[in-house]
Amino acid sequence: MRHIWRWSVFVAGLAACLALAVPALAELDSTKHTDWGVATKGDSATIAQWEALAWEVDQIGGTIYVGGNFLDVTDGDDLVPRPYLAAFDADTGAWQSWFDPAVGNAVFALEPTPDGGLMVGGEIGTWNGATIGSLVKIDPSTGEIWPGWQTRVYGGASSIRDLRLEADGWMYAVGDFSTVTDGAGPITAGGAVRFDPLTGDIDEGWLPTLESGSGWGVSRSPVTGVVYVAGFFQSVNGDPGARGLVGLDDGGAVVVDRAAVPFNGCTTWPYCSQMYDVVATEHGHIWVGGVEHALYVIDETNGELVKMHYTACDPHVNDVCLPRDWYGGEFQEIERIGDRIYATCHCWYDIYSDTTVILHTRPYDNPTATHHTVNAVAAFDASTGELIPEFAPQLTGDAGGFAVHQNPSDGCLWIAGGCSAYGAPGGPQPAAHDVVRLCDESGPGPAAQPPAEPPPPLECSVSVDPAGPSATVTWTDASTSTGTVIYRSVDGGGTYWRGRVDPPAESVFSEPVPVAAVTDYFAKHVYPGGQRSDAASCGRVDLLPDLVPPAWCDAAVDVDGRARLVWDAGSDAESYVLRRSVDGGTSYWRGRVTGTTFTGATLESGRTYDYTVEARAADGSTTDPVPCTPQLAVEPPPLDPVMACGASLGGPGGATPVLDWERASGALRYIVRRSIDGGPNYWRASMPDTASPEGSFTFDGVELNDQRSYSYSVTAVGIDGSTAPPTPCTPVLVYTPPPLAAAAACVAEVTGPDAAGSVTIAVSWDSLDDAALDVIVYRSRNGGPSHWRGRIGGADGPFSDSGVESDVYEYEIVVASGGRTSERTPCSTPPEPA
Repeated sequence: MRHIWRWSVFVAGLAACLALAVPALAELDSTKHTDWGVATKGDSATIAQWEALAWEVDQIGGTIYVGGNFLDVTDGDDLVPRPYLAAFDADTGAWQSWFDPAVGNAVFALEPTPDGGLMVGGEIGTWNGATIGSLVKIDPSTGEIWPGWQTRVYGGASSIRDLRLEADGWMYAVGDFSTVTDGAGPITAGGAVRFDPLTGDIDEGWLPTLESGSGWGVSRSPVTGVVYVAGFFQSVNGDPGARGLVGLDDGGAVVVDRAAVPFNGCTTWPYCSQMYDVVATEHGHIWVGGVEHALYVIDETNGELVKMHYTACDPHVNDVCLPRDWYGGEFQEIERIGDRIYATCHCWYDIYSDTTVILHTRPYDNPTATHHTVNAVAAFDASTGELIPEFAPQLTGDAGGFAVHQNPSDGCLWIAGGCSAYGAPGGPQPAAHDVVRLCDESGPGPAAQPPAEPPPPLECSVSVDPAGPSATVTWTDASTSTGTVIYRSVDGGGTYWRGRVDPPAESVFSEPVPVAAVTDYFAKHVYPGGQRSDAASCGRVDLLPDLVPPAWCDAAVDVDGRARLVWDAGSDAESYVLRRSVDGGTSYWRGRVTGTTFTGATLESGRTYDYTVEARAADGSTTDPVPCTPQLAVEPPPLDPVMACGASLGGPGGATPVLDWERASGALRYIVRRSIDGGPNYWRASMPDTASPEGSFTFDGVELNDQRSYSYSVTAVGIDGSTAPPTPCTPVLVYTPPPLAAAAACVAEVTGPDAAGSVTIAVSWDSLDDAALDVIVYRSRNGGPSHWRGRIGGADGPFSDSGVESDVYEYEIVVASGGRTSERTPCSTPPEPA
């Protein structure tokens, strides 16, 4: 069975039809179309300087999802806690109270997945109490984490700024993070990653490193396949030329750097390299915007500037240009919708356009630039790059827009960002609460209001001309209909608006149809007031090739211990996807190749490996996996014992045992054991076979005690845990400490008598080599035996022997440490006391 999973809004395969299929829309006015929005700034760390609360908007079915750095939703009267992610009715703008997940922190990115899920990125941290890092896939109908989802993105600032599902089937994520995982262990990352939106499997071959900053926008070119990343980074993969914008190939290598985008007079590094977003189109254009106030349209094939747009405030045109507004503001979000590019910005006055670079200083003096007005959002022709001046909604605010989305069911545009009000100057300007819904002049009509007459059944059908290929939709008119809207879904993805036909035009709609895809068409009647009838299914256009899976797949282990796979080509496969299971566990993505052979990593001994291969079509669809036979296993090599082990004493003082032995064939590691005075053998250490690349091993033990015997042995351990017989280390070690050096000289001197008539003899000695040594003093009286008189620290002398009488005294000293002593040193005989 074929799995169709590509989400195909604005993909490379639609290049021809995008330019023709979307009729000109009625322009949007500034009428209030929703009361609801968001309020109360949240706890985001990475965007704390921005006052904007709403940062992302997207849609699944009839629900609009808004994410950002907010804690509440509001209609201007009520304030309801709903931190960081809220849902609104797509047709009325009303807040949806049923959607209530517990989100830990700010949401910056949303992207629907082909299986009906919703990918959420930001600084999230936790979701419904579970620690998830900066990425999670959820069920949008319940707010719960998608069953079985294990992919995590974390580390660094643990922040995702943009998510984008592209025509190559990968979900791209950029931001500031250092680690990713799909459940098979942590993988080092550098702020950019791509993964399968269905399984979460990470492409370990595409892990570029964005350095000294963060990625803010990502887009894959439908013309060249280059992946563009815009952001606040200062280099990529160590390339300092990739500042703010980089183009990456499918290996993650830098192929385009910041030199592709001109500077317009900004010279302050690193500020001038900051880019907020990037979009690549099938027209061969790269749209990139950011510092300083510029939106560039670049020809991807030759790097030439197609168009540049610049926001500012012209004091010759506007009576008041506030200091904040004098320089306009940066473009913050670029979104492709139909045949238009929408770009949001924190800009409220003038926009200039030219085919040459508009300098940052006095742009209003540029004699060749065209001039129009802008208020937080502008629209452009996607094919030419020209500004569409008729699109001029009246918005006011501070930070401007950070996201834009169009509801395909009614054409209304949703803008999220720092927009506080909308409406023409001098007239009513209702509050926007950071969420703006703009509709055409007639308004979308309240979805809950039934038509004046019951909608008649709509009957429609679709036919295909394979020569185009093109699809033609026809339908029956209804007397109460003011038009018919056509929708389509490609490869089971979202259903999107394609065009509108109004009476008395003929009831027919034609457009180019994507090749190698399954396209479903639907139609709705439009009634006075803007209501739509229920959607009628017009039929399906199936232009998929007959993707046939491989008939067989052979698996073997090559001479280097690696998996070697060979399979039948099947038919109509653009590439093949390899997966692997280890020891009967979960099957994980291992690679995608265009040929019919694959060489994997070196296999570990003692484990079993099962491989499968899937044929993959150009549209991203795949066949069921074909098992590769037989199951692979590598027998552990034979294990030899250690041939010889030498034991010796070394280290400070010669009290440390040192063992030496050569590598044993088949050994994974070595176990060192020790016996004291012939007692039991006890484990002392475990050393990996890789510890010494030279093949010889040295083990340094702890210092040995005096006069005890120590026997050591080394045991080789195999890859499968088996052990060879232990090899004794020779000889048996006995540590005999060397004697201490005696003191060089000693003097005994009489002091006193004192006032009480007491006499004292002071015993002193030359300083010792080690201040930690002690001195023991012995005394003989009148030629008798020598007796212990006291022990004192060697550095604490002299030693005072008090209470002596009129006798003859002889003194000796011994240097001592613990139980060790030196030879005795005699001290000079003091004179008899007076």
